[in-house]
Amino acid sequence: MSVVARQGFKYSIIGYIGFLLGTFSIFIFTNNLEFYGTLRYIMPTAEMLVPFVVFGISYSNVKFFHKVDQDGKRHNMLTLSLAAVFINFILFLFIFFSAPLRFSGI
Repeated sequence: MSVVARQGFKYSIIGYIGFLLGTFSIFIFTNNLEFYGTLRYIMPTAEMLVPFVVFGISYSNVKFFHKVDQDGKRHNMLTLSLAAVFINFILFLFIFFSAPLRFSGI
């Protein structure tokens, strides 16, 4: 079996397991509709805020990894990437919690 076929098979199995886990979780979360609603609010909100926290670091890792790998400085790139994400996260938390909340009372 070739490498591509083997990886395709593995990812198919992982996809099926994820589907089964998601299907099973539907029956767990619907017992408490308030928790389900809270979860349905938190998950998309977190997905919208991730690009601001990551600030494009993942794209630069993909673009420049080959160049850094040739120079033998992979660990420096990993350290710099993790530090940048951590600093962006702290900066985002500071801005997020210092901004006043303005809701119209929906």
